Amino acid sequence: MNIQEYLKEAYNNDELKNICEVGCVDGGAYKHIYCSETIDFYEQFEDEIWELLYNIALDREIAVLDVIRSFSDSVNIVDMAGLKNKLAWFAIERAAMIIIGNKEGAF
Repeated sequence: MNIQEYLKEAYNNDELKNICEVGCVDGGAYKHIYCSETIDFYEQFEDEIWELLYNIALDREIAVLDVIRSFSDSVNIVDMAGLKNKLAWFAIERAAMIIIGNKEGAF
């Protein structure tokens, strides 16, 4: 199971649209609010998340860390739990945008 398949099972289309509109940081992904939930998600899809980051970096011709720095929300990363949380939210938002067809909003 990949991220998109997982999200299609976890959220309905209206909920996925809400994720696209408000993002995870504002509670759009209500099943992935707490760090325990986002860390579990990250650990389940770690390889796929890093592949997404790597492909975005290649497309933009920048470093993967610069991709992470480019995320627009203001969540501060101070430890590994914070990084995993941020990357889980990135992957959830990106996959929701692709599922809904809002590819312009996807990274």
